[in-house]
Amino acid sequence: IYSVNSNFVITRISPSIEKFLGYTMAEVTPKPFTELNMLTSDSLVKAYSDAKRVLSGERVDSAEYEFIAKDGSIKIGEVSSAPLFEEGKVIAIISVARDVTERKKAQGELAESEERFRTMAENIMDGLVIAEGGEIVFVNNKVTEITGYSADEIIARRKGIDFVVPEQRAQMEHIQQEALKTGVYPQHMEVWITRKDGKRRCISKQFSLNRKGDTIEAGYEIITDITERKRAEDQLREASDFLNNVIESSLDSILITDYSGFVKRVNKAFLDLLGYTQEEVIGKHATEYTAFSSGTYTAVTGEEISLIEEEQYSDAQKKIYDVFYKEGKISNWEYYLVRKDGMIVPVEQNMIALRNEKGEIIGAVGIARDITERKVAQGALIKSEERFRTMADSITNGLIIMEEGKSVYVNKRASEITGYSQEELMKMWGPDLVDEEDEEWKNEVVSEIHKTGDWPEQIDTWISRKDGSKCCVNLRFSFSSKVPGDIYAGYVVITDITESKLAEDKLRDTNSFLDNVIESSLDSIVVSDNKGKLHRVN
Repeated sequence: IYSVNSNFVITRISPSIEKFLGYTMAEVTPKPFTELNMLTSDSLVKAYSDAKRVLSGERVDSAEYEFIAKDGSIKIGEVSSAPLFEEGKVIAIISVARDVTERKKAQGELAESEERFRTMAENIMDGLVIAEGGEIVFVNNKVTEITGYSADEIIARRKGIDFVVPEQRAQMEHIQQEALKTGVYPQHMEVWITRKDGKRRCISKQFSLNRKGDTIEAGYEIITDITERKRAEDQLREASDFLNNVIESSLDSILITDYSGFVKRVNKAFLDLLGYTQEEVIGKHATEYTAFSSGTYTAVTGEEISLIEEEQYSDAQKKIYDVFYKEGKISNWEYYLVRKDGMIVPVEQNMIALRNEKGEIIGAVGIARDITERKVAQGALIKSEERFRTMADSITNGLIIMEEGKSVYVNKRASEITGYSQEELMKMWGPDLVDEEDEEWKNEVVSEIHKTGDWPEQIDTWISRKDGSKCCVNLRFSFSSKVPGDIYAGYVVITDITESKLAEDKLRDTNSFLDNVIESSLDSIVVSDNKGKLHRVN
């Protein structure tokens, strides 16, 4: 506490001056404060101005001045001054000074801290919301960017729940009520909000609380816009669901393995085909379900199949190491899978490599088709062909079958008639066998076929056998088609008529000779039957 007269001279001062600035009372009084060098230049000007105001009768409350202590340090003083009146005139100034140096220092540090906090809060990649007493008191720029609202608009609305989409608002209110009851807040949640422009965004909210005892003084929310991630997750989920549906709906068996061949996934068709459950298959090696071991197996086709382990492994190794690891796929690989009951199932598998971002093989997808019906049909076809060949080789006529203009089958009798082997006849064109004496007739017949597209039902012709001898054959033609009007296959039945042809020629010569004799006779000749009916006269 000190007093200053109208000449700005300090007339009295309390002993606390020494504690505040380090000066004794004797060093300060009685001296004008303007000459003591106890104030910085700016504060001296301000103090002089304030003193003049007080001397004019005003009060000056809580003025702050920078004092220069005896040791040269700067002290901050908060001074309240009032005029001292005598007979209605101001004769002095009474001032009370308080050392606020530490408070100002703390305030400065707090301001710096707050500035650092604001700088940090405005530069972090996520949104930051601070709530006190359940109401929003601070949001950073990222929050305004996410919501489309200004900071003032958000703070004015006070409650974060106001931004939540209507269909999730009741859920959020329930979460908040439970938190208030239990004092336990969720650490993380995801929620959709409505922006100022009406668009929706999905945000992730992480919470932390500042507690003092049982009281929550402040709450902090870190907000991250995860809309694009959620949309990507939704698209991924849709793609995954679609893929799962494709895999599970496939009639073919699907097996997915890692790089080493251990099963990661199978579909229902695979389990149904072999009779296993998911638990019995996942994690096992794919070879456990493949017929690699030597032995005789009963196939679902009804056959007994003998397999040699070395051959099976050798074939598999060639497929995997020579094809799969080089080309990244295997196509139409036929082998056997082993059912749970020990029977084997013939399958045709296509396998494709799974690769990572670097293009390295990390696994495989195998799609196996049950070809039991095909195998049964092939077996029946083989038996049918065997029966056909046995029958065709047993008939007394030659038979040639042609498909799309090429010979596909020749029986033994055709080989015997022509003298050519079955393989040679398969490579020949029928007209090439016609004897050169019938060449002109052959050309006429072939030309007529080309012109009209019609084949004769049968023809007789002489052919040259492989040994050079001649043979007369009767050729009968028939055809079949897959599409009406389109010939797919032709059948030529060959009959050796050489002996009957020679007998006909001999009979014709004999009859000619007899006719000459009868017509040349000078006697009358009458030929009748046993009833007297005339058949011929000369």
